[in-house]
Amino acid sequence: MPAGFLLELLPEYLDWCYAHERQPCTRDFADWLGVNRVTLYRWCTTEFGVPPNIIIREDRLRRAEELLSHGLTTAQASYRAGYRTRGTMFREFRRHRGTTPRSANQD
Repeated sequence: MPAGFLLELLPEYLDWCYAHERQPCTRDFADWLGVNRVTLYRWCTTEFGVPPNIIIREDRLRRAEELLSHGLTTAQASYRAGYRTRGTMFREFRRHRGTTPRSANQD
């Protein structure tokens, strides 16, 4: 794999998911790249030091925070950030940010 390959393609994949209102996931990213999940896992841990599911999760949380900061409701932000339900986004925020989406946005 050429150096920087994933760094270029990951944002493209995530933007495609958000534009098509799809939930980004490791399996779809691997399919999108034309590789299996084991290969994607190896590439991500080599390139970024973390597995692809962590990268995708962090991007979705970042995107939700950004959308909330632009005044979207939690329901709108969760949908546009690729969460299936608002509750899923709330759980992810609690687990990985230690707060609720609205509270994180007020900081």
